[in-house]
Amino acid sequence: MIIDSLLTKRKKSKSLNELVGKRYSLLQKIRLKGIRSKKLTIQEVSPNLKSYFATHNAQYGHIELRPRGIVIRVNKGLQYFVWAIPFYQLYIYNLPTLNIHGQGKYVLFKNDKFLEKNSSFMQKLNQQKVQYDENHPHIDAIDL
Repeated sequence: MIIDSLLTKRKKSKSLNELVGKRYSLLQKIRLKGIRSKKLTIQEVSPNLKSYFATHNAQYGHIELRPRGIVIRVNKGLQYFVWAIPFYQLYIYNLPTLNIHGQGKYVLFKNDKFLEKNSSFMQKLNQQKVQYDENHPHIDAIDL
């Protein structure tokens, strides 16, 4: 689900909370040692995201962990766009670039100094994704 900053704050937060869960509390943020990545450089986006995330100039975004998924935030001029991806729809590929896929869309982040600074955050993200998948197995993973 993609939300732009023009929607009212109440509508935005309600729909985000329903999809990926409420933000972590301050105590949980401290326990997790942070829930937000540093700045990441966007290299490419899927065609159905190009209207939201212009990649003709240097575009930056960041990832925020939520209890049931992630939120990718990208600034475009004075607006910002939010892409919420629940863990059950999230696929992460660590190739030469960091590829995040979900809901038939994708974002590729450049493998540069910003991605290197986020290595501990990416490990945390992978751990949360694995933990979610173990607690909520997919239908095809259930033995009958």
